[in-house]
Amino acid sequence: MSITTSATTNEYMKTGLIAGGFTLAILVLFVGVYWLVRGFPPASRLVLQESPTTVAVDPGKAHLLFFYTKWCPYSQEAEPEVRSLKTLIEDYTYGGKVVDVQFINCESDKKQCSQYKVDSYPTYKLQTTSTTYEYLGPPKTDVLRQFLVSALGPELAVPGTTNRN
Repeated sequence: MSITTSATTNEYMKTGLIAGGFTLAILVLFVGVYWLVRGFPPASRLVLQESPTTVAVDPGKAHLLFFYTKWCPYSQEAEPEVRSLKTLIEDYTYGGKVVDVQFINCESDKKQCSQYKVDSYPTYKLQTTSTTYEYLGPPKTDVLRQFLVSALGPELAVPGTTNRN
C-alpha cells in the first residue's frame, strides 16, 4: 500500500510542477508583452532637481535638453526617437508652455553638460522657469510625450496648426 501511495504522491508532485511551470511561463509572457507595449520599467519617472541659477527660461516655454555622445550606443538608439518627438510636439503646448527640444553633444559642449551635472548618456532634462525635471525611462516617443504631460500639464493643440499625431 505504501508503494501505491508513493506513486500517487509522485504523480501529484509531477502534475503540480507542470502546472506551476505553465503558470510561470504565462506570467513571464504577460510581463514581456506588457513591457513591449508600455515600455520597459521605469516607463517614465520624474526626478526634481535644482535648477542651474544661470539659466533663464521664458515663462511660456520649456526646454527639453537631450544630452548625448556620438560614441554611446544608447544615445544613438535614442536620437531618432527624440528627433521624432521634436517634430511631433511642434503643434502642441504642454500646460500652456511651448516645448523646444535641444540636442547637446557632451563631447563638444562639456561646460553645459557639467552645468547640468550630466554623468550618463543619454540624459533627458526638462527645464522650466523654476524647476528642472530629469526623465528616467526608455527612449520612446510616446513615453517622452507622457513625461511632458506629467511634468507640465495637458497636451493641447496650437490653434491653426495641422496636428501630425
